[in-house]
Amino acid sequence: IIDNTNIMSEWVESYIEEAIEQGYKIIVSETQTPWRFDIEELLKRNVHNISRETLERMKDIYEPIEVFKDKLGIR
Repeated sequence: IIDNTNIMSEWVESYIEEAIEQGYKIIVSETQTPWRFDIEELLKRNVHNISRETLERMKDIYEPIEVFKDKLGIR
């Protein structure tokens, strides 16, 4: 399990390559919480003191799960 803010496929590409090489089944999922793109709610809930600017930048570069899967060649 890679549990992190892997919001761009290039951030996890090496993990995917290693998993394929080792014969692992790959399942990519993402949170479905209704507030996942709500900066105000994310600021309230974050326990790592991530700034508004960082959260906004992360939201801006986020790749939707289907784009992510297509770029990595997984289903």
